[in-house]
Amino acid sequence: MELELYCIRHGETVADQEGIVLGRSDLPLSPRGERQARELGRYLRRLTIIPTLIYTSPLRRARRFAELIARQMPDPPPVEECELLKEIDMGSLTGTDRRLALGRGPGHRPLSSLLNFKPYGGEDYFDLRRRAREFFRLLVRRHLEEQETLFPVGPIFAVGHSGMLTQILSERTCYPRPRLVFFKLDHAEVVKLVLERRYGRVIARPALQFDLEFLRHALRRGE
Repeated sequence: MELELYCIRHGETVADQEGIVLGRSDLPLSPRGERQARELGRYLRRLTIIPTLIYTSPLRRARRFAELIARQMPDPPPVEECELLKEIDMGSLTGTDRRLALGRGPGHRPLSSLLNFKPYGGEDYFDLRRRAREFFRLLVRRHLEEQETLFPVGPIFAVGHSGMLTQILSERTCYPRPRLVFFKLDHAEVVKLVLERRYGRVIARPALQFDLEFLRHALRRGE
């Protein structure tokens, strides 16, 4: 039994334009971010990538993005908030200038690569790993266990943030697990994983990765 999981980063926010560290800031999408959501939803519908359920971070920028995608579908799927999908907590650095805040790591290494915001009252890499594992356990329990019949089997969308989604993507696709993740998601970018049981454990195979620019060109050429 397989489960198709589409990991989707939310669209642009005003803070992104201004170079502010977002973290857990509950800021809305910018007008461009809202357009990105509608456009992505229309393209996914044209490609018949129709979700049966959308999990989303409860932060406004992700929740709104998920809702706008759902509205583009022929039969809008339910949108369910999931605390596990929240962005990494950057503590007291939240809301500060990105160039200054993320360059404060020891040995002149940027904090964005070290993923350690504990000294500022936030989370670190191991907190993200724990949440990523819990999210996979949720997916397995709800959608892959044979005895479970209350939840759909896919496709499933997970709408969230760059830091958390990259950890989810690395958690089951990289072995041995790297200290630093290699996935990077831009706004409104999508990565498809196929979850399956193999050798007594659930693994995830990366199947697709695309952004809006790719979809625009690909669908235009197909017309």
